[in-house]
This record gives sequence, C-alpha cells and structure tokens, in this order.
Amino acid sequence: MKHKIELRYWKECPSWPIAIERLSEIISELKAQGYEIELILYEVKTDEEAEKLRFPGSPTILVDGKDIDEDGAIQNPVGLTCRVYNINGKILPVPPLEFIRERILSILKS
Repeated sequence: MKHKIELRYWKECPSWPIAIERLSEIISELKAQGYEIELILYEVKTDEEAEKLRFPGSPTILVDGKDIDEDGAIQNPVGLTCRVYNINGKILPVPPLEFIRERILSILKS
C-alpha cells in the first residue's frame, strides 16, 4: 500500500524547509524498511485556501490525511501563518526529527 506524506506550507514562513529536510531523512528510512511513500509538497497561497483547508500554519505534516499533531493543530489559529508545536513543554517552529518519525510510524501502523 502506498502512503502519502503531505507537507503543507506557506512560503513566507522560514520553518518549512527544515521540515522538508527532516521528512526527506525519515522517508528514506521508511523506504529502506519497505514502506511505499509519496511526498507531496502543497503550498497554501491564500487566506481563503487556508480557511477551506483548516490550515493551522506552516509547516503542517499530514500522513494519509491525518495531522501528526492533531491536538496541536486544534490549538493553532487557521490562516497563513507559521505554526508552532508544543513538544514536552517547549514551543518549537518545527517538530524534532524523533517526534516526526514516531508520529508517522504510529499513523502508518494504525
């Protein structure tokens, strides 16, 4: 089964290139483990589009349509903005590599 990992981003946010680097590393690992993964980069360009997608900011990572941090997505405002992640009490612009890896694997195995 082919899985889709989608990075939704707003180009004005400086955090999304870091997310791409981390995702690329994780996707290489997953492919080596036999997973079929397609990486989709989706630029959110307008406020209307952000509202329609319920875009909680950049970067947002979806695995087969599911946000890797659903609780955090709910807490972020919808719109063209930079997203923040609250990981173990730390506010971060991009989740740590291990957090992304664990969440992706959890969704893939569910």
